[in-house]
Amino acid sequence: MKERIAKLLDYMTKQQALALGFTNHGAMYGIPCWVGETDAKGPMVAAKWGPAEHLISLGYWVTGLTLSMLGREPYFRIQIGREIR
Repeated sequence: MKERIAKLLDYMTKQQALALGFTNHGAMYGIPCWVGETDAKGPMVAAKWGPAEHLISLGYWVTGLTLSMLGREPYFRIQIGREIR
C-alpha cells in the first residue's frame, strides 16, 4: 500500500536521487527536496514529491519577480540538510 501511494504521488526514492547525482536532503520554500551539486551555475534541487515541484517553480518565479522589481539580484534560499545514506 505504501509503495502504491508513493508511486501515485511520484515520490523520488533515495536510490533514485543518488543515481541522479543528489547528495543531501534539503528544503526550498519549506518543501522537502533532494539537493546536489552541479557546476558553477548553482545547486541542483528537486522536490521529493512530484506535485510539489510546481510549488517550487511558483516560489522561484515569485521570488525572482519580486526581487527584480526591487532592483535586487534574485537569490533563492535552499536549506541543505543531512547527507543521503
